[in-house]
Amino acid sequence: MKKNFLLLMLMALLPLASWAAITWDTDPVGATGLTYDGTAKTLLTTAPTKSSATLITYAVTDATVTTAPTTEYGATPKATEPGDYKVWFNVDDDTSAEPVTVTIGAIDLSSGWAVYINGKTGSAIEKVAYTGVAHTPTVTLKKGSTELTSAAFSASWSGALTNAGTYTVTVSGDNVHTKNAPASLTASYTISKAQLTLTMSTPVPTSVEYGTAHPAWAADMTGFVTDAEKTALYDATKQSYTVKKDGESTAYTADVLPAGTYTITPAYSGTFSNYELKNTNIITTNFTVTPKALTGLTVEGLASKKYNGAVQKPASVV
Repeated sequence: MKKNFLLLMLMALLPLASWAAITWDTDPVGATGLTYDGTAKTLLTTAPTKSSATLITYAVTDATVTTAPTTEYGATPKATEPGDYKVWFNVDDDTSAEPVTVTIGAIDLSSGWAVYINGKTGSAIEKVAYTGVAHTPTVTLKKGSTELTSAAFSASWSGALTNAGTYTVTVSGDNVHTKNAPASLTASYTISKAQLTLTMSTPVPTSVEYGTAHPAWAADMTGFVTDAEKTALYDATKQSYTVKKDGESTAYTADVLPAGTYTITPAYSGTFSNYELKNTNIITTNFTVTPKALTGLTVEGLASKKYNGAVQKPASVV
């Protein structure tokens, strides 16, 4: 009696096939050569048929599963992720038939794939400007009409995407969805310097009479992404000014300028790693020196002279 009990216990522990031997009119055929591309794959190339069956439904499990599922049967057996699967069959919601094993393989990246950044590839990849914070570009892979998102591969950058410069993204397989990525599967991404503007401040006053020194020149630099960066980077001692009279090429440096209209151009001798100042972003202003008015002047009469055959040069006294 004890031996029989132990035998029954041992049989209870052994895995038993949970399907029935069904003779199909048409045997099911599992799909072969399936490769992951992010879309759901039909796991059978030939669906089973049986004339006596009213309804045949399917369930998909991991290939390691040994017991037919009792739920989740549907009309079409599909899977998306790479791996080994079992397709289970249920006849008339009653009998489960022996499953078919199907594999979805990882994508081979060894040839034909291109790296896209924000939807562009190669020289068409668009530059972005420095913003003071890290950029987060979208990296995808494309081959023909097939596109993979970053969930299917690994992407590493040559540096943090914050400061201005050119960075390289290198794509490698994650060995689940993708494999065999060549070292050449890369792309370049450029963060350009942000543009500054140097604007000459309007002089106060905007004009003086000849003989009066011009006011102090001043300019303002704008375009920094934060006030804190401007405070840290901008050095007013590196700012200078060029004063030229309209129609002349000579620059004036004296405090007292001759009468005329002047163009005042600011300049900055410093440089920045994340900013640049182009000549087109330097804004000038005008300044006027008016002639000095003479007041309280008298002119003495000119003395008569006798003709002597020479040119006469009468002199006035002011």
